[in-house]
Amino acid sequence: MRKIQIVGLALVAVFALSAIAASTAFGATYLWLVGAKHIEGTEEIPSEAEGELLLLELFTGLEVLCSGFFDGALLPNGLDVISEVLNLEKLLVAGSLTNADLLICEEHKVCQGTMEIDVEAINLPWSTQLMLVGTVLVNLITATTNGNPGYHVKCLTLLGESNGECTGEGGPEVLNVEGGVEGVFKEEETGLCTFSGSMTGDISGTGITRSSAGTVTISEE
Repeated sequence: MRKIQIVGLALVAVFALSAIAASTAFGATYLWLVGAKHIEGTEEIPSEAEGELLLLELFTGLEVLCSGFFDGALLPNGLDVISEVLNLEKLLVAGSLTNADLLICEEHKVCQGTMEIDVEAINLPWSTQLMLVGTVLVNLITATTNGNPGYHVKCLTLLGESNGECTGEGGPEVLNVEGGVEGVFKEEETGLCTFSGSMTGDISGTGITRSSAGTVTISEE
């Protein structure tokens, strides 16, 4: 199961303001289709999303660019689960990852020199739900018993080691495109960051969700 709207990296998130969820317009139900067929019963269809995300922490100025995959499964009723976050070489994104060796994340701003940029998806697995927010269809990534979806970042800055995490519920806008479903994260999607103790974590980027079982699309029930 692979999935990154992202990458997540996702990663992750991954993080629209929680107020968006409260403003969700309930009514129409949107479903995942694979090979033009609805997912039914207890089916779990493997999925993979590949893309590039820019993780930002506004308080510190930290910016980290990540590329890779989110692994997961598409489920009935517009649900989805993200179980793993992988780099471009399909290696788990967890601890001691260097851009030079593993090509997952690179310094974009604030991170200095050749020190490892350690990026880890936290509180996996993540649950997602297709839903209409106002007039926009999103794939909302929500909290589970493990906690809110998010990521942990560690790298060296001019002021010393930057080490913290950003978490929050949110998700990309989604639409059908050739070859799959595109997810687009907007910069205003924000997470709670331990760097500053406030809603200062932004994420932007795009990714395409696909499946080895057939072409992935979204339809209204």
